[in-house]
Amino acid sequence: METNKQETALAINLKRILAERGLRPHDLLMLSGVPLSRIGDILRSKTLNPQVKTVEKLAKALNVTMDELMAEEYEQKAG
Repeated sequence: METNKQETALAINLKRILAERGLRPHDLLMLSGVPLSRIGDILRSKTLNPQVKTVEKLAKALNVTMDELMAEEYEQKAG
């Protein structure tokens, strides 16, 4: 498996959103159905190119767009 020494935008944004909402990876598992091992790999930037289906599930569970999860600079939505 290819790994990245720097954090991916997805990992950074996912960590930020989870922290803002007081959620843990296990909570995201329950909300999205994405396996905890895959969530962990994303959070540790071990997965450089996750499947679109996975990102869709995470975005839907967190009520954000896929673009917001993948953006190089995530800005919190107002409201």
